[in-house]
Amino acid sequence: MKLVILVASKRKKGNSAMVALLLEQYAAKKKLDTKILYLDDFKIEECDGCMSCVFKDIKCHLDDDFYRLIEEISVADLFALIAATYVLSIPGNLKTFLDRFLLFRPYYKKNYGKRAVSIGIAGLKEWHDFQLPFLNTILLSLGFDVADSIMLFGAGPGEVLLDPHIEKKVEEVIYKLLNGNNIKKDIVSNECPICHSRVFEYIDGMYVCPFCGTKARLADKGFLFTTNEVKNHRFTKENLDAHFDNWILKTEGNFRKNFREIIRRKKEIFGSSSGT
Repeated sequence: MKLVILVASKRKKGNSAMVALLLEQYAAKKKLDTKILYLDDFKIEECDGCMSCVFKDIKCHLDDDFYRLIEEISVADLFALIAATYVLSIPGNLKTFLDRFLLFRPYYKKNYGKRAVSIGIAGLKEWHDFQLPFLNTILLSLGFDVADSIMLFGAGPGEVLLDPHIEKKVEEVIYKLLNGNNIKKDIVSNECPICHSRVFEYIDGMYVCPFCGTKARLADKGFLFTTNEVKNHRFTKENLDAHFDNWILKTEGNFRKNFREIIRRKKEIFGSSSGT
């Protein structure tokens, strides 16, 4: 089996890279063929919102390495995403990759059912709250099942290795990557079982994860997640298909229908010199 590890950090000798090498070491013990990729080796341009990939069903016109990277990820049997934490969340170049979401759909089908893990690296425990949910949003958007998701801590390059339990933690990640982490019954937890967010919105009597949309009820020792709600998050195949078909694809027609009214309102608000 082939394991692809993507390191999203500028430091090729930093904590994320060290964890990738450790992951590779334990993967070798399980006879996995491992390849480490560094996001900084790929040129990823920002989406310019032209929507041609959706409305015209054509390849993205941006001249970069997006397709090369996503193909490298999608040929893997197993995938690991490792990233440093930049101000509560993922690095900017990784967010830029996620913002090419409209191009993910064909690869979602290729990766559907494959297992992946995410590992976040942070310096302070109080400054990483959005790291794992964003990493897992990428995995889920690409079609992977999140088998495990953990935070490790270390500020300076290599400090993550000072954790006396680091090897055991990485070994457990490999175990879950190989064996999965299927949720077969209702669970009570203080974090979302799908994307590992610890942030929730209270909407109509339910606590809703703002990342994956999983719903829960308040319980004695956390939140109660039923199997029905866990199976109905926003990144299921059915819900993503509905999002594309019932919303994204229809925005073109909606815009054309509203175009005259948009022009009228622009002139009303900004004057006749506003143009179209």
